[in-house]
Amino acid sequence: MVARLGAWLTSAKGRLKIKLPRIEWLSRIASILLTAALALSTAFVLETASVTREVASRVDLVRTLTDHLHAAQYALEKEQSLEREYRLSPQGFTFVAHRTAANQLVTAMQAVRALSDSNGRGSVDRIIAAHRTYLSATRRMFVATNRADAGLVVTIQRDQVDPVFDVIDEAIDALASTQAVIADNAIAQLHRAQTRVIDITVTLSLIGIGCLICFLSILRTYRVRLEKSHELELQRLESTALLDALTGIGNHRAFKQDLLSEVSRGAACGDPYAGSAGR
Repeated sequence: MVARLGAWLTSAKGRLKIKLPRIEWLSRIASILLTAALALSTAFVLETASVTREVASRVDLVRTLTDHLHAAQYALEKEQSLEREYRLSPQGFTFVAHRTAANQLVTAMQAVRALSDSNGRGSVDRIIAAHRTYLSATRRMFVATNRADAGLVVTIQRDQVDPVFDVIDEAIDALASTQAVIADNAIAQLHRAQTRVIDITVTLSLIGIGCLICFLSILRTYRVRLEKSHELELQRLESTALLDALTGIGNHRAFKQDLLSEVSRGAACGDPYAGSAGR
């Protein structure tokens, strides 16, 4: 019996292999697609994480540079205000406050230089050099103010202080505008990455759902074919059990089944000999 069952399983497996070549190919294709979807989703998640980390780092750098540039702009405006105040009322504490504001501007610009690339460092160096020229001009103007030489004060302010101040102010504004553009580009890049994440996630999800449906269909087909093959194999085994292996005709078991069938049919027809034949 065990040998016969093993032979049946082998023959059933062989028949399934012959009958289901297309299903096997579909299964392989679905497996490849599912594996590719998982690999792509993993790679995309890693790429997105890398882009997000890079953009976040860039935005943090821009934010820090912008804070230092705002500090420099505030210090420059404070210098201009104290410069006008000193011209109106030359006091020692006003002079000291002006120098303090100048040091604050230089400190802020040095911080910007430390975080900038080569182009940014060149711009900062030019701003610091122009600021030295501005301090020299204001010092001469303060000396003229102390001497009450109004004509010289006006000349120095018009020809030396104000032009250099405008150059410094425009240069700092240009740096701040550049950082704002960099920040906008980084945010736009992050937005594009997020949009791509949504699009690819939806696509991979649809691929995964399609592969799952394909797998379920294949499993259902296998089950139906296997059940059908099992049923046919049982019928074959039953018919084989009623045949003599040597002659191929009905054996004793088949004879008994035929006899019982005829007795039942005779009893149903009212044959008086049916009961005695059954006994």
